[in-house]
Amino acid sequence: MTSPRYERTRRRMLLDMHIPDWDPSFLSAYEPSDLADLYARANVDGVLFYCKSHLGLSYWPTPVGGVHPAAAQRDLVGEMLDALRRRGIAPAAYHTTIFDNWAIENHPDWSIVPISRRVGVDMPWHGPRYGTACPSNPDYRQYERTQITALLARYDFDALWLDMTFWNAVCICPSCEARYRDERGVDIPQDIDWRSPEWAAFQSARERWLEEFIAELYAAAREVRPAIALTHNFGAATHGWYAGLRTDASNLDSFAAGDIYGGRDEQLVVSKLFQHLGGTQPAEFMTTRTPDLANHVELKSEQHMMTEALATIMHNGAFLFIDAIDPRGSVNPGVYERVGRVFDEIQRWEPQLGGEPLADVAIYYSDDASVLPSDSGASAATTLATAHEDPTRKSDIPHLRAVTAASAALQRAHIPFTVLTRSSLLGDLADFRVLVLPDVIRMDAAERDAVRSFVAAGGAVYASGRTSLIDTVSGGADHLLLGDVFGVTLRGTENGDGFYLTPRDPILAEQVAPEHHLGHGFRPGWVGSGYADAALGLPRVSADADTAVYATLTLPYAYPSSGSLHGHDFASIHSSPPWTELDDAAVTAHAFGAGRSIYSVAPIERGGSQAETRAFIALVEHLLGDDRRLRATGHPDIWLTIFAQPDRRRLVVNALAYRTEEPAMALPLRFEVRTPGDTQAIAVTRLSDDTAMQWRESDGWVHVDAGDLDVFEMYAVEYATSG
Repeated sequence: MTSPRYERTRRRMLLDMHIPDWDPSFLSAYEPSDLADLYARANVDGVLFYCKSHLGLSYWPTPVGGVHPAAAQRDLVGEMLDALRRRGIAPAAYHTTIFDNWAIENHPDWSIVPISRRVGVDMPWHGPRYGTACPSNPDYRQYERTQITALLARYDFDALWLDMTFWNAVCICPSCEARYRDERGVDIPQDIDWRSPEWAAFQSARERWLEEFIAELYAAAREVRPAIALTHNFGAATHGWYAGLRTDASNLDSFAAGDIYGGRDEQLVVSKLFQHLGGTQPAEFMTTRTPDLANHVELKSEQHMMTEALATIMHNGAFLFIDAIDPRGSVNPGVYERVGRVFDEIQRWEPQLGGEPLADVAIYYSDDASVLPSDSGASAATTLATAHEDPTRKSDIPHLRAVTAASAALQRAHIPFTVLTRSSLLGDLADFRVLVLPDVIRMDAAERDAVRSFVAAGGAVYASGRTSLIDTVSGGADHLLLGDVFGVTLRGTENGDGFYLTPRDPILAEQVAPEHHLGHGFRPGWVGSGYADAALGLPRVSADADTAVYATLTLPYAYPSSGSLHGHDFASIHSSPPWTELDDAAVTAHAFGAGRSIYSVAPIERGGSQAETRAFIALVEHLLGDDRRLRATGHPDIWLTIFAQPDRRRLVVNALAYRTEEPAMALPLRFEVRTPGDTQAIAVTRLSDDTAMQWRESDGWVHVDAGDLDVFEMYAVEYATSG
């Protein structure tokens, strides 16, 4: 039976098999052919399956490393490969790296050494069950090259999928110490300091070493299988600086892929990122059929599973469900029945997929800005030793929070947008109307030049917070490096908690009304939180002479003090109301070349209040004007994407009611699109049943009343050349 190559499939599964070897019953009931039958019944067209797990135990006769006892007398990889091929299912090989218990138990000198050991705390990211090898160790790298070369010489897979390609700690093992000393002539720095060129150089080295490790393993794979598709796990790339895995490392891949567990908001951001990464589309969005990896048996509702899968294909992705094998080697057939119903629905839409995603707004996600500014100047060992549950502190990273919140806000406002990484920013921005720079605290000269060129050529930018405060190479923090674009001059940084923006323009005043101020930085339910960091707090700026001021700064009583019983330095015991109105600019508008910018000292896109979200959207819409591809009226839970399919002379609008709980009410939807160039619409079709829809055209817009949206629909707007 002929099957498509794995990288062209859309309905994929992976069965986690991280099973140890110390009980003889472990995997005793595992039968690849039975599992392949379940995949076929579930309408799966691509399977990623285990060759080596995090235990470091392989399911094939590897020449180096451990072999699971269940595979001692059987070639489980070969059996699964044959079973999938016979059923017309495309195979891909899963191979773990770095996380390898066998390697660490047998070669403890290969281990990652967390920097927290300097203060007596062994604090890797994932805890005591996992042994992790350092990708800088040359003997460990040779071990991985040997395994991968032998694996691909023995079996013909469509793709090789490398897992866990990230740092499990800030490593100070002898290999890392020697490597850094050879490159820089100095020891690994003691303190985290994003203003320091030396700390920045060390972080850059960690990222480069990891990318070189991935590239080295890819080169070994291609020596044996030149045509094999290669990818690595993107999942940790948006966990900030600690993991050391840059998003743009996915540009090494044949296709981007990653396991994602952060729910709808993270799925939204990653789906947008994936559209710009990897050599080809579709990118692979993976998530568990359970709510998280820890709960082995709880099954998401069918509505939840269906919604996540549809959200992936509406971004032209491939969806992969992750199941986990029971220790004895069995799985639950009922899970595969549910997966089959989801994949039957996905399959019916596949002929309509493809094309070029269209977006009016681009949000910039920066690896270099995904840091915690408040760490600056602190001991790396002490800081990471006290981050007990999650040394990455992903949920606290200001830039990542701002990117995520801005994405959610634009989605709810039905403004077509995407999320760019550095390589895309340095590419062609001409297709976008507005560029959003959300608290991008660290930027290099090439990034800043790209922004300047975009605005000077007529583009519009919204920037917030500490954007361009620090150069990624030289440090800095004495001025905003894009201050000329924003039309502001840095006067200092805030060192108190929450403060207020006072609207001076109707654009903002209408969003705040009936209030007169917009609060930012207040922790819900209490006082005494925000950006209390004298070194890298939010900027205090003045507007240049040719800059319009849309809002000014207002401070609470006795700011920057958070107030105390004996200090008599607060005006209301439960809150910090507005008190001192200043002339300092808080939101500004400035013309630069043929374009313009709006800058807010507060990243209101991530503030969380309805007023801040409304204000952010109003500012973006002000920059957009009428220069848009899509407008819509519908419930905020409706996700919309739009694709150009010029080969079929049509635009395709995808609409999803992103609701994971049952039952869900149908939601009314109306939308308007512009057809490209000198074309005009000739038909609008609802693609679920090929029904011709009523529509009208006025002022260059094609108006469609789509009626009630139950879960998912696709609409084709066909066009022809005018005249």
